[in-house]
Amino acid sequence: MKAAQTAHPGLPGEPISLRELREACRKYDECTSYNESLERVRTRIGPDMDLGRLRTATGEDPFECLIDFLNQWGCRLPKKSPQLRKQTKDGLRAWWQQYARALPSRSERLIDAPLDSDRVLTLYRQLRKGPYGFGPASASKTLYVLRPKVFIPWDRKIRTALGHGEGPGDHYMQYLANARCDLIGADDRRERKRSCLDELESQLGCSAAELINKLYFMRYTYPSRKR
Repeated sequence: MKAAQTAHPGLPGEPISLRELREACRKYDECTSYNESLERVRTRIGPDMDLGRLRTATGEDPFECLIDFLNQWGCRLPKKSPQLRKQTKDGLRAWWQQYARALPSRSERLIDAPLDSDRVLTLYRQLRKGPYGFGPASASKTLYVLRPKVFIPWDRKIRTALGHGEGPGDHYMQYLANARCDLIGADDRRERKRSCLDELESQLGCSAAELINKLYFMRYTYPSRKR
């Protein structure tokens, strides 16, 4: 993955350990309802999250389902104004029609995917543009729900803690690159021949990208919510 040539921001001190990833996953699952929201949108749209269908199996507009999910995950997309809601759906639909083919395959993983930085930047930047005006959190969460093995959501707390800005995409690429480095660093501490990170993914039923997302959330976002 090609990333901006800057120092690794944030996460001072000891490298992330596999134990920390496991513990963050446990706390995240206990303390938030985000897993339930994720399962609901996957049930409504389908496990492959194909937005190209005119209607879901339950007869719903898949883009309505996606907007509902994003709002449940803290995004502030239109809820009451039919005009703004339609504008948001139309923008998402146009983005999907033009850029869905650029999404990584469903089998690619953040930890080892040969990601093309130009492709990722285009996907992210184009979500930020247009009349629907997605912010950095909404754009990242859209990419995450479509490809949770590759992309990671972020919010203002995480961006601030890790020293990232809200630019058009370079900071998000650096965020993904740093997350990959943190995961590789955790996996490099293994003592057995087979990757312990692979084992952890299998045991907990979530990808390495989802694990690092849960750790970042519990470390940087969740503490401010308890005050």
